Amino acid sequence: MCENERLKLFSPTLVKILSRFSDAKTERTLNCYETNGKHNICFVLDTDNRSNFPSDVSFQSFKKQRDLFYEILKIWEEDHMVAGWSFEYNLGRKIRTLLNYHQDPINFMRMSRLFMDQLLSTSGKNFLEKNLNETTSTLLTSLPNIDQDKFDRLKNRLVTQQTSKGINSAPEFTGYQEFYKEFIVISSNPSFLKHLCDTFISEINELNGTTFTTLNTESTDNETDEDTKKAYVKCLRSLRTLAKFLGFVECMPYKCDNPSRSGNLVSHQIKVRNQVKPNLDVLDILQNSILNGTLTLCIPWLCKYLSMLDPITLRTTYYTSVINILITLYRNFGNSESSIPEHNIYLVKYTLGWFFELNNFPHSVFFERLHSNGSFKMMDCHKPLGIDRLNIADQNVLYIFCPYLEEIRKLLTSKIVAKDRITIRHITPLSAAESPKEVARKKIENQLEEAFFNGHPASLRKTVDFVAERIASTCVKWLCYNVVPDFKRNLTKELHAQLRDWIKHKRNSEDILRKKSENFALDNLKRLEVFCEAEVDKIVEKKLKSAIVALLPLDCLPQMEAICIVAAKRMCLDKVKQWTSTHIILSVLTKDISTEIAKFTSEDQSKIKPKPTFSLPPGGSDVTHNEKARSGAQILDDFRDLSVAILSTSNRLEERLLANILDDTYKTLTERNDVNEVVNFMIHMQLVDFSLLLVTFQPSLIEKYQNRFFDIWKLQGDKSEELFGNLLCQRNIMLLAQSGPKVRESWTAKAKLCAGLLRENLISCECFESQCAGFFKSNLDEETLKNVTSFLKNFVDNYKKNCTSSKFTYLLEFLSDYCNDL
Repeated sequence: MCENERLKLFSPTLVKILSRFSDAKTERTLNCYETNGKHNICFVLDTDNRSNFPSDVSFQSFKKQRDLFYEILKIWEEDHMVAGWSFEYNLGRKIRTLLNYHQDPINFMRMSRLFMDQLLSTSGKNFLEKNLNETTSTLLTSLPNIDQDKFDRLKNRLVTQQTSKGINSAPEFTGYQEFYKEFIVISSNPSFLKHLCDTFISEINELNGTTFTTLNTESTDNETDEDTKKAYVKCLRSLRTLAKFLGFVECMPYKCDNPSRSGNLVSHQIKVRNQVKPNLDVLDILQNSILNGTLTLCIPWLCKYLSMLDPITLRTTYYTSVINILITLYRNFGNSESSIPEHNIYLVKYTLGWFFELNNFPHSVFFERLHSNGSFKMMDCHKPLGIDRLNIADQNVLYIFCPYLEEIRKLLTSKIVAKDRITIRHITPLSAAESPKEVARKKIENQLEEAFFNGHPASLRKTVDFVAERIASTCVKWLCYNVVPDFKRNLTKELHAQLRDWIKHKRNSEDILRKKSENFALDNLKRLEVFCEAEVDKIVEKKLKSAIVALLPLDCLPQMEAICIVAAKRMCLDKVKQWTSTHIILSVLTKDISTEIAKFTSEDQSKIKPKPTFSLPPGGSDVTHNEKARSGAQILDDFRDLSVAILSTSNRLEERLLANILDDTYKTLTERNDVNEVVNFMIHMQLVDFSLLLVTFQPSLIEKYQNRFFDIWKLQGDKSEELFGNLLCQRNIMLLAQSGPKVRESWTAKAKLCAGLLRENLISCECFESQCAGFFKSNLDEETLKNVTSFLKNFVDNYKKNCTSSKFTYLLEFLSDYCNDL
């Protein structure tokens, strides 16, 4: 958070405070993931012997039930990850056989106890841990200097499934919990589920009454030892697991696919359920926790239990009283003068805040409670009692029982704050949201459309889908290659006028210009969206009906034809809308706007050059296409092969081959419309390198065909100077040194080539002059300096033949005369 750029802009003071906290913070690691490696519950002689069963048949039946239960669990562990594996199909019959094996209540109670113990033993584990634990010992013995604690933490980070899918994610069943949830759903045995709820409630009441003592109870700072923290974490984990499954089982009869109900139906259900007392008296448990100071243990599992209940249950009178107390705790817990450790306060308030944001929570009760004058007296004592007074919660505990904090941490530590990126948050006003009637209307229309296609041959649906897809593709291509580029060009012209007006008095800084341009881009984005929508409507109206009519059967009724047209139009518009929402965004305009601002604010605007584009318009470049001309890729391959031949062999390049490749290159660049700017530029650059090879190894050829080279380079127009920016660089000087006995001839040929480039305005005098001055920034040997002197003199002589003397030639003459001395 201290490195978060947004936070630094928002409150520099807060960042300083956080920095002090960070410097004073000490890292403490609590190993809360330790397991004993035992998956199955062992046989306990005192509780599982014959005397605890009413008959021999009951005792023998339970032993078979126990064996069958672990057989089912083993099958699930081995096969549930297999593609196409079904819990109901593979294990449904075994589960029903298990529960119907013996109907004695004692057997159901024992089976429920075994189910719960096994659930608590494995619910905190991922099913991948079993295979990992079997190979851990072998792996550790083969690796020297391995820290067992670090190895266990790394293993858990790699195999443990993510426990939160968002800040306000509802509870989910992951890992082994998925097995127990499916077991409950498939069982469909009321007797077993009743005994299971009784077992869960009994264990919850027992665990909730657990007391935690410290080695130094008289200490003023109330620090706790690691063993106490581990015991607390283990107890609270069990409580939260049992509470989640208890809430799931109790609300199974009330779950429905469509939770929306009218006011009368909700009122009637609440009236009926108000007459039923809950099995788990959470109101009494909560009040006792407040009096005994055990909220740090009670609130986390209580919120987990309430989060599993259905919305109607939470609106009953009983649970409304519970929620009112929780809201008061949320507002007042830790606000009194009594010193409650801050992490205990965080744990209670974070858990309550998460519960208040869930979809099943009655939000109206929360806001009614905020405006009520009544208050709940939370504690009468000045000193906290019980576990609330202990420093039993820390950062590790918070992340274990509030996994959604990880999502908040990711948001707070985000460093993605780019100056050239504009983040727009669209807030949908209430009036813009679709009404329930509109949503219901669309749903009915979709159902009617689906029923229509189901009543006709599958080819009809395929025809409509095909037409919708192809016309949507046509619309997207038209927007991408015509509408958006034309709009951006017009926008650039408008921006130029705006920028000239903004910088007329030179009182606007670059930052102010950027802010103004951002507003300018936002306004024009709306214009672009409207314009794109209008263009799409035109294309759809023009093409869709005729396409549908042409592809439908001749005996198709007019009513059927009309329905197909409406359906295809909806599909087409949905596809185009999806594309525009992803691609017609603010960055489409801001990129060009940023470039234009840089041009206006840059001292040397000539340094800013547009990059060549790789794509072509749908119809190709604006020339008549000659399919017989060689393609750009073939021309590049030809230059590469000739360059390799010149460098690797002593054979001279045939004049015929050079003439042919120059002719082919000119035809490719002038007669093919599939050569984009990137390939065009690469061909010209390859031609420059090829000419330098000829200057080095066959200078006579370059002098003879020099004008043919010039004709091709002129096709670049104003961009030709980019080709010759490194004409006299160190690499090309070293290349000329490889010409051997022809070194003088090669330097002379290069002087004539450079003079011709200036004569044809392919390179400016300023660019060539700066490159000549660069000779003297490099450490050149004496022989090379002599060649440079000769080169400059030959260049001046050739340049004067067609151009008059100027300051430019005088400078080069001076450099040639005093080159050796310099």
